[in-house]
Amino acid sequence: MRMVIPSTNITYEGLFTALPLDGQNISSLIGRDLLAFGILIYTGNANQFTLSLL
Repeated sequence: MRMVIPSTNITYEGLFTALPLDGQNISSLIGRDLLAFGILIYTGNANQFTLSLL
C-alpha cells in the first residue's frame, strides 16, 4: 500500500495492516515499522505531531 501525506509531499510504500479501532477515540496508529524510517515528535499540549521520514 502507499501512504501519501499531501501537505508535505511525503510518500511511503510498504505493508499496512488495517484493524477496526472502535471505541478507542483515535483514527489511526503509526507502527514502528514506519517509524523506523524517521523521527516522530509529538507535542501533547498542542495535540500536534511532526513526522520526518529519512
